[in-house]
Amino acid sequence: SMALMSTVAFSQIETGTKFLGGTFGFSSGSSETSGGGVTADGPSTSSFQIAPSFGYMVTDNIGAGLRIGINNSSSTITSGNNNELEDKSNITTVGAFGRYYLPVAGDALFFHADLGFDIGFGSNESQSEDFNIDPNTGNTVTTVVTNESDVSTFSVGISPGFDYFVGEKWAIEMNWGFLGYNTSTTEAGNTEFKSSGIDVNFDFTRIGIGARWYF
Repeated sequence: SMALMSTVAFSQIETGTKFLGGTFGFSSGSSETSGGGVTADGPSTSSFQIAPSFGYMVTDNIGAGLRIGINNSSSTITSGNNNELEDKSNITTVGAFGRYYLPVAGDALFFHADLGFDIGFGSNESQSEDFNIDPNTGNTVTTVVTNESDVSTFSVGISPGFDYFVGEKWAIEMNWGFLGYNTSTTEAGNTEFKSSGIDVNFDFTRIGIGARWYF
């Protein structure tokens, strides 16, 4: 009944409740442009994220916790003469967050907002493959150039989402978007590149789906 579901939902976000779970996200896309008889593939991108976390309800609607994230992404561009540029990054993040729950409808559906920060570290690899014809032999000659760099990141901001309780101890979770500040530093040999800025992203390319166990 609705009354039972209400009791179940509210009992899981009371002071002293612990929660364990995480989210999973995946995206991919590609594009193509043509002109002057030449066709070129635009960036073909894919990304994968998984973020387990553990938290504790410090008051009846506010929790705090720790999380770990694994983020893998890749981008491939192929030009009209089949030359290919591939870029890959692997980043691991650790962070802390505070979470506020707000009942929305039926008392089993809750809106949440996470305020947190994450520190990341990892690597980036770019590889270019050039395919050319040897005028003397007519054979295809492939030249591969690989560049590797170390990457460190920092982000702080708000991530909204929803939780729907499907039982006494379980909830399905969806995180959607990010509002905050990001920095990134890339080091390759003696060269260092830094970037920073405000990130406002609430479109459907940044959705993470997961589950959470309350005990």
